Amino acid sequence: MLRVNRRGLPASTRKVCEMVAEKTDTCTIAVSRGKDSIACWLIIREYFKHVIPYYTVNIPTNPLPRHEQEYLDYCEKQFETKIHLYVNGFVGVCIDWYLYQPWQDWDKIEDLNIDEITEKKYFDYIKSLREITGCSKNSWGCSGIKGCDNGLMRRMFTKRGIGIREEDHTFYPVYDWTHNEVFEFLAAHETKLPSDYMCHNKTIMGVPTAPQLEWLRDNMPDDYAKVLQTYPMIEVQIARNEFRRMRRS
Repeated sequence: MLRVNRRGLPASTRKVCEMVAEKTDTCTIAVSRGKDSIACWLIIREYFKHVIPYYTVNIPTNPLPRHEQEYLDYCEKQFETKIHLYVNGFVGVCIDWYLYQPWQDWDKIEDLNIDEITEKKYFDYIKSLREITGCSKNSWGCSGIKGCDNGLMRRMFTKRGIGIREEDHTFYPVYDWTHNEVFEFLAAHETKLPSDYMCHNKTIMGVPTAPQLEWLRDNMPDDYAKVLQTYPMIEVQIARNEFRRMRRS
């Protein structure tokens, strides 16, 4: 019997949220489009007066790739809240390191002000959100990281016995949940997952992997073209993957 249902939450989740709610009425949440962050968003609405979501864009084209934009639009409608957009600092790092970039474009890359992107860290996003929304400096950040996903975080949660990091004002409502509990919770709230979750039960984040590229190429060719705009030589991933298949056959 799973602990999570529409009528209630695990005692551990209630305790985390209640403890943080005693300190502030405002929290930010990084919406990764993954199941865990969406579950957290559903949970914290019941505990905080102000919930400020933001999303870090992985493929910074205008407009965004459809698999990203459609789900962001869905969330804004579902939660009746604007999602603030930022370019993921990892994108700048990849371009600055010439990851899947043609070397003949080195001068164009050098002319880009990449530092403005690569130097963006978590607290830079939070500072910007405070300036934009006027929210309290005492706001906390909500994260969907689970202990079963991350060995380092699991050790931290085990040592502390609770999903809270006082030192950086971060809390983890689903820190001790299982994958099945998250799926059941989303189903109970009739909340859907993004279309790209069909690709290996994982949303596309950062630099797409070869299987994710193949899925985009076959199912969303327009989005695949936008990936190539950011990483012109990324198709070598597919070629490498096909070569491995040949070696195994």
